[in-house]
Amino acid sequence: MARLSTSTPRPSRLAFNGSVAITANGTLSVDGGASTVPINFSGNQVVTNSVTGAVTNINSTSIRQTGSDQLDYTGELRPSFQVLQSLSATLRNSQGLSSADQVKVVGNLIGDIQRVQNNVLNVVGEQSASLQNLSSLSQHISDVQLATKAFVGNLQSADITSVVVNLQAQQKPAPTHPERCLIVPEPEPE
Repeated sequence: MARLSTSTPRPSRLAFNGSVAITANGTLSVDGGASTVPINFSGNQVVTNSVTGAVTNINSTSIRQTGSDQLDYTGELRPSFQVLQSLSATLRNSQGLSSADQVKVVGNLIGDIQRVQNNVLNVVGEQSASLQNLSSLSQHISDVQLATKAFVGNLQSADITSVVVNLQAQQKPAPTHPERCLIVPEPEPE
């Protein structure tokens, strides 16, 4: 909730050509008056909540009257604890709202709580998918480690003598048997 407190505009100087310059003094507050900021009539005035530290940007260019107005943060995803603190303050009616305004604010805060809940559920779903991927990756790594250990175990238990004999047998040229060779005569020149 933002409280807008302004004083009645008064002329600050009178020009001799018939025009009058008017100034307005006022303050903005988003924490029930705990802190105030002078209105600067800009398109992006920053007002900080001294209780929560939350920053609100307000277009103060069109402020034309004194009084209080309600700020709605619908569509934004505020931190869950900030929403709960706001709900607590609203239920205690620490801002002095009318019953109708209090019901409206509580309804908006319940909507904020539902948005926070949906966001938490989305994050939990993403975390669950990531955890499943990590679990599959961990199982794959365990399988590869087991296969590597088996391969190393087979290499270490191999009989070196038989491995050397097998390698030498594979490297020797095949024996030739001249008695089994067929000699084909070359044709005679004509």
